[in-house]
Amino acid sequence: MPSPQINLSFPAHLKLDPVTLETGLFINNGFVESAEKSTFETINPANEEVIGSVSEARAKDVDIAVKVASEAFNKVWGTKTPGSIRGKMLMHLADKIDAHVDTFAAIESMDSGITFAYAGWADKNMGQTVEVDESKMAFTIHEPIGVEFPVRMIFFFCDYPIMVKLRLIQYDLSLTNQKKRLYMIALKLGPALATGNTVVLKPAEQTPLTALYLCKFIKEIFPAGVINILPGFGGGAGQAMVEHPMIEKIAFTGSTSVGKQILAKSGDHNLKKVTLELGGKSPNIVFDDADLEQAVKWASFGIFFNQGQVCCAGSRVFVQEGIYDKFITALEENVKSLKVGDPFDADTFQGPQVSQLQYDRVMAHIQSGKDEGATCLIGGERHGQEGYFIQPTVFTDVTPSMKIHREEIFGPVVVVMKFVDEEDVIRQANDTAYGLAAAIHSTDIIKALRVSRRIQAGTVWINCYHLVAAQLAFGGVKQSGLGRECGDYALANYTSVKSVMINMTMPSPQINLSFPAHLKLDPVTLEVHWFTYQQRIRRISGQEYNVSGTPLLATNKFIVSNTDGSVSEARAKDVDIAVKAASEAFNKVWGIKTPGSTRGIMLMHLADKIEAHMDTFAAIELWITARLSPWLKRLIYEAAACLRYYGGWADKNMGQTIEVDKSKMAFTIHEPIGVVGQIIPWLYMMSWKLGPALATGNTIVVKPAEQTPLTALYLCRFIKEIFPAGVVNILPCFGVGAGQPMVEHPMIEKTAFTGSTAIGKQTLAKSGGNNLKKVTLELGGKSPNIVFDDADFEQAVKWASFGIFFNHGQCCCAGSRVFVQEGIYDKFVAALKENLQSLKVGDPFDVNTFQNSCYERAGDMNRLSSFSIKQVSQLQFDRIMAYIKSGKEEGATCSIGEYKPSMEIHREEIFGPVVVVMKFVDEEDVIRQGNDTIYGLASAIHSKDITKAWRISRLIHAGTVWINCYNKIATQVAFGGVKQRGLGRNAVVMHYLIIHLS
Repeated sequence: MPSPQINLSFPAHLKLDPVTLETGLFINNGFVESAEKSTFETINPANEEVIGSVSEARAKDVDIAVKVASEAFNKVWGTKTPGSIRGKMLMHLADKIDAHVDTFAAIESMDSGITFAYAGWADKNMGQTVEVDESKMAFTIHEPIGVEFPVRMIFFFCDYPIMVKLRLIQYDLSLTNQKKRLYMIALKLGPALATGNTVVLKPAEQTPLTALYLCKFIKEIFPAGVINILPGFGGGAGQAMVEHPMIEKIAFTGSTSVGKQILAKSGDHNLKKVTLELGGKSPNIVFDDADLEQAVKWASFGIFFNQGQVCCAGSRVFVQEGIYDKFITALEENVKSLKVGDPFDADTFQGPQVSQLQYDRVMAHIQSGKDEGATCLIGGERHGQEGYFIQPTVFTDVTPSMKIHREEIFGPVVVVMKFVDEEDVIRQANDTAYGLAAAIHSTDIIKALRVSRRIQAGTVWINCYHLVAAQLAFGGVKQSGLGRECGDYALANYTSVKSVMINMTMPSPQINLSFPAHLKLDPVTLEVHWFTYQQRIRRISGQEYNVSGTPLLATNKFIVSNTDGSVSEARAKDVDIAVKAASEAFNKVWGIKTPGSTRGIMLMHLADKIEAHMDTFAAIELWITARLSPWLKRLIYEAAACLRYYGGWADKNMGQTIEVDKSKMAFTIHEPIGVVGQIIPWLYMMSWKLGPALATGNTIVVKPAEQTPLTALYLCRFIKEIFPAGVVNILPCFGVGAGQPMVEHPMIEKTAFTGSTAIGKQTLAKSGGNNLKKVTLELGGKSPNIVFDDADFEQAVKWASFGIFFNHGQCCCAGSRVFVQEGIYDKFVAALKENLQSLKVGDPFDVNTFQNSCYERAGDMNRLSSFSIKQVSQLQFDRIMAYIKSGKEEGATCSIGEYKPSMEIHREEIFGPVVVVMKFVDEEDVIRQGNDTIYGLASAIHSKDITKAWRISRLIHAGTVWINCYNKIATQVAFGGVKQRGLGRNAVVMHYLIIHLS
């Protein structure tokens, strides 16, 4: 049965031919009925009449579309189609939109072709903004060489009158809901397709027709399955998309409440990447030196544009007290002149609200304003007798506690309040849960720039409003969203960073450890094997052990075995104290108050302190972990190098200057997020977290692992010598005691977590349930180590051994699945077993020791799976032994080899010295087996054919790929995973920044 259709006829004066629009589900380049043959009606909000019926997608339809998109990604798109070809297709689609612009205008009421800017780079020649110090900034502009203009003057203000006419079309609600226009579709499709992704798109149920008309051109240009469009409701198709395990990324534009649910659902399922463009309560600030006439027009346009149904609507206008009365009078006159009514009339400024539901919601807010004592200066009533029209409404005498001041209304309602000076208006403007946009009107450009830096918003307009362009980053802070649309910042939302490290010389896996001369340490040559955490934790009473001498807050204690004392345990109250200290430090002595160059010097100073006290750090770490002493010194040296690396970045955190068009320019600023919560396992990982966070100007609350708190506490001795009070706060504790309160604390704006996938999912879900924290997760893995038959056999065996038994297997990227090509499989198994039997277990001070012996359990168990080691805790030891037992019970040979992909030891992260070895036939076979996991942190490929190794590296689902080596990590190389291995990357400063547009 064919999909439904709608016959659209346009008003005669538009001179457009009628359009027959198919309104089925667009899947695999064709229109089909929904699986359940369900439909819904689309309504004309101007007269409340039914336009027609549209197929409604539900869960089964989503599953079909996702599988089609997945097949297209693997067979005809992604890496199969070069970027240049994808760019041509996007430009072709933009040309089609341009060629049919009148029809799109009739269905959409706006011109959208320009938004497909991602197909080329001509408009992406951007300069940089440079933070000089607290009071000065600079920017660069990339200009053509030319000969005509040796000097160019740049003005940030827009001194032209508003000449905007909006034509609203009766049947498709085009401009009646900003979030559903073709423009918003373009913002999502452009970067997603440019970067090689396939797409399943759900347009809003109120406005599906423009997206369906676009399908006519999509199927002419793109391969089947690349773009699939499913009209439906949020509770049906929307929820199914968010929960579908094969969708790797969700981009959502809508309300904050739904955005929070989406983020939480991602944490509950497969850790999708999520970008959210949510609600706002944007301040529009008018200083007494502003051009009053233009400020009034921009204030009116800022709220009544699109009936106030714009996420960044300027719904709170703040006017300096000296011109307040004059401004109110002028605004009232302006609003009286706005025509509300027939959307076909070229003089009409405001059309209807998007639906009966939204109309009722806006009217309820208007009534609440009246009931709470605000003065309704103008409007406040229904307009006309039919349709969802509301009069433009202005409230005065509003207090901060009123609903109309605090809640997003998403309608033509504005509150106007007075302010005294800069400090007063900054306080009032930032008193909101939102942070999407703001505007500043002043002829003093220095003042405008100064205030723009202190307003908590992702976009700031100066002497204008609602001016957006495809090349400008757009998005919010606080509860207005996560991530950025537009510009090259949007491209990062749709890509996953893969680091590939190639061992060009293929040496033996050993390192000559030589240290700086001032350390007076003899060089040591070691096999590349690391050691595990050796302490066990239990809660007891006892004396406080405080190696740093820093006062600790909590009275509860836990003790580290192998020491003679206990460490104070932080809990929720202590977290609150630390967060408030960090917040105060951020606002008063850190953030933009401390120049990047100064932050860099402090980080380098801390690195120097760590190096100078390397022996003490090593002794403390050895005391509680029993790692080999020379390796500990090397780790500590690398931790110092990491901090030094980020110290060098601190004053190079530059935004962009962007030419919008002939009369407008803009710039972006990279600003620190605020207070960051970091949950980390040990010192080296701590340096990965501290470095970028401090370099970018954030303050920190750190929870070190309960098993290894002492090194972090010793670090406090030097932190307090170097950094202002409150910048770095360290709270030893258990996860449920302080870790959970950190994740839930409303003043922490970002959480960085390293640990298990299960806890990582909970962390992400909690962020969605609270204040929409930015989250980066570095989680578990089940990494494949692939050995081809043309590999250097001896080296491959050594790297495979090192890949899993490094640090007793207690490494997130451990190579716990080894795949060996069938021609060398038996030989490899024998050589690996011989290698393992040669490993020495014993005294950690002996440089020949591979692992420290604490539990003698070799007995009847093969050494491959039961090394005589002490894992990080009794709990972890018992967990590993249970996995070994399950492998035996499920029929695997406890040596190397015979096992099935369904076994627990193959599918689940063990985090211990247990490896499974499996044979493969060819490239296609090993790619299928290697990718058959929910994880995607790392992988290794061993082959002398570097072309083959590179080819396989592109197809393996992993954030890091090593070629002819393993566990080679450098601070300057991004590290992190895909799929359920994590979100974001370590060694990336951008995770600790807010992109701020002016």
